[in-house]
This record gives sequence, C-alpha cells and structure tokens, in this order.
Amino acid sequence: MTTNTLFQEIKRRLEGIQGKTELGIPIKKFEDELRDIKRGLLVEWIQRKRRQKHSYKQIEDILNSEGVPTLSGKGKWNSQTICNMVKAR
Repeated sequence: MTTNTLFQEIKRRLEGIQGKTELGIPIKKFEDELRDIKRGLLVEWIQRKRRQKHSYKQIEDILNSEGVPTLSGKGKWNSQTICNMVKAR
C-alpha cells in the first residue's frame, strides 16, 4: 500500500462515519473511532513495509517526508513510536 493509497483508504473509511455528523452528533464524539481507523490502516501499511525489509527508521522517514500526521496530530513520527504501535496491536 503506497502512502497515497493509505490516504485514499482513510478517506473512504472516514466517509462512512460522516453520516453520523449529519444526525447532529458532533464529530468530536467520534475522535476515538477515527483514531482507531487511522491506527489500523497505518499499522497495516507499516507491517507491509517491514515485510519489504524497511527499517523502522526508514518508515519514520517516509511518513515524515510524506507529511502523514501522527495519531495525536502533533509533532513528527519517531521510529520507536512506530515500533511500539505495531507491537501493541
């Protein structure tokens, strides 16, 4: 999965959640759900990169160079955070 494909998949899954906001429920109520979707997609993408023999540092560089926001939306990706995210899944 390329980074571009990752963004397309995130967008597709988020579109399924948009209907909930049309019911008058603020999107803030769904932040955890959105973060879980993003985390799952990122972990899947990271695991593919690892199978292709990419190091966590190389993955960090790809995510940061492509401007992929961290799960918190703050700061930059760190290889240790990436490793921990995959192991926690």
